[in-house]
Amino acid sequence: MERITSDRKAFGIALAIAAAMLLGGAGVGVAVLAAGGGAGHPVRAATASADPGLDLRTVPASVAGHYHAAAEHPGVYAEVPCFCGCEAMLEHRSLLDCFVRPQGGWEPHAAGCAVCLDESVMLRSMFARGLPTDEIRAEIVDAYTAT
Repeated sequence: MERITSDRKAFGIALAIAAAMLLGGAGVGVAVLAAGGGAGHPVRAATASADPGLDLRTVPASVAGHYHAAAEHPGVYAEVPCFCGCEAMLEHRSLLDCFVRPQGGWEPHAAGCAVCLDESVMLRSMFARGLPTDEIRAEIVDAYTAT
């Protein structure tokens, strides 16, 4: 199982690099987050910057749905670690950072990362069933660290 986990991380890193290369210039328009607001909130409206982030109009609706879910439920996404290796490569602190930039706007990384999207599928399914955040976190951690 150790080998599978290592392979998953390597695959996730390769996908993230490819996505960053492909999507880095895709965010022509600034994606403004409708959810969240003031200072200290994990989701803020995007501000004009040299790199506005991902334009959700450039990704399939199913992928954009994960971005909107992260923006609508930042507290849950912030409690779930990501297992693709982005914490080392992109300094992401949680699954939320894979979708929503701390400074505002959409993070391109998750759009091309199978691990991030798979974790979001799991999270959304459990959230829809009414599971509390600590159980959602525990189940995802168990799924990615099972030996």
